[in-house]
Amino acid sequence: MKLFTLIMAFSTSKAIAQSSEHTPPSSYMLREMHEVPVPDSVSLWPQTVGWQVLGVIVVLWLAYMLYRRVWVWWQNRYRTEALAALDTLGNMQNMTPSERSQALFRMLKTVLVYLDSRHASLFSVPFLQQLDRYTPHSQGGFNTALGQRWMQSLVNPTITLDASEGKALLATSRVWIKAHEPRLGQRDDATNMPEVQDPKPSAKERQ
Repeated sequence: MKLFTLIMAFSTSKAIAQSSEHTPPSSYMLREMHEVPVPDSVSLWPQTVGWQVLGVIVVLWLAYMLYRRVWVWWQNRYRTEALAALDTLGNMQNMTPSERSQALFRMLKTVLVYLDSRHASLFSVPFLQQLDRYTPHSQGGFNTALGQRWMQSLVNPTITLDASEGKALLATSRVWIKAHEPRLGQRDDATNMPEVQDPKPSAKERQ
């Protein structure tokens, strides 16, 4: 009996202690609460036809602009090469004025032939006129007293250009390479120009 009494007393005291602690709310208190639905992700693709058409137009315009830039670069790559050759020619200190004049003539002749193979036989005044024909709106040009003296120096060793004249020709050539318009020189009268043989290269150039 005493043991039974002790057990009952211990159970009663434990139940009282548990009842005094905080108990969590029962599940019936949460039955009215609902889970918040997660909204669908927002699509970056336009939902209306108008925006889709506009997007296609923008993409096509960007593709066209990229094509134009690549096309312009490809069509003008010879200008970059010619300007680089001109810089190299101007920086060569071991060349005589005669050799420099010969090299400048051959470089410009190479550009002319690249633009139109019919220019391969041009020399002297017809050569200068054809250069100017590609830049009709530019001031100065090649068909001047200096240009004609340059042509004479190519075939007459007694005529030489001084340093200032050489620099003036290099500057005119640089402007011409940058500003000439290929479509302006494509004329039928280029074939009617007199043919004059190019001057023979010097012994140093042949080496």
